[in-house]
Amino acid sequence: MKLCCARDLRAGDLLCSGVRAYFGGKTVMALALLAGALFPINANAQQLPVREMNVELAAGFNAVKGRLITAGNTIVFLDDTQPQASFSATRGQIEQVSAGQGQLLIIQFREPIRDREGERMRVEFRVSPQDSDTLRAWFSQQGSAGVEARKVEEQSRAFPTYSARRNKLLGGDNGRLVVKSDRLAFESSNAAVSREWLFSDIRVVKQNGPYRFEIQPFNGDKYSLELLGGGGMAREDFKYLADSIARARSNR
Repeated sequence: MKLCCARDLRAGDLLCSGVRAYFGGKTVMALALLAGALFPINANAQQLPVREMNVELAAGFNAVKGRLITAGNTIVFLDDTQPQASFSATRGQIEQVSAGQGQLLIIQFREPIRDREGERMRVEFRVSPQDSDTLRAWFSQQGSAGVEARKVEEQSRAFPTYSARRNKLLGGDNGRLVVKSDRLAFESSNAAVSREWLFSDIRVVKQNGPYRFEIQPFNGDKYSLELLGGGGMAREDFKYLADSIARARSNR
């Protein structure tokens, strides 16, 4: 049974009839996923257009049939055969939406989603050319509500900027260590020693106490930094950073 009979519905109609008809008695978990994804969009969620697209999700050597639904700033994938493996994300949790070869559409996330394959930072869908254009247009929308939601999300995970010194055998260079959403940077008044590394390009990152920090990229020199002043980098901040780097590295 189709989830909804039109490609442009209202969120209230979707939950009141379409979702109930689609899932029947299969699972409460997938229904809860949709309810949690659609209603928190904002107080006027019932006024937001909802679009449904038939897609195939790449899962190993298999193709999983399902539906992608966009509602305001939220996107939901409904797994047709395993509804409990459905997932959702907000626009602010998505790094990029791009076209792949043929009819493939690639979604890169800022943080992992969980589907039948486990946790992933990147998924691929087979979609029609029209739906591919629709999804990329949805992602590129920068309404005030979406921008504000992204700002709040980024601020909630913001890392401080650390005054730092790169020590060498003879002397050293002062600067600052900057932690961004997808990369690390050492910024110095000496441009020759300033560096920037994508998380995916970092082989190892180490912390030896709160004031000692080491970056070993796949290519280029190792950077050993001394964090100056304050309390250095807290253990929980380093763990979050190291986990982010590990996820990005696994998707190289």
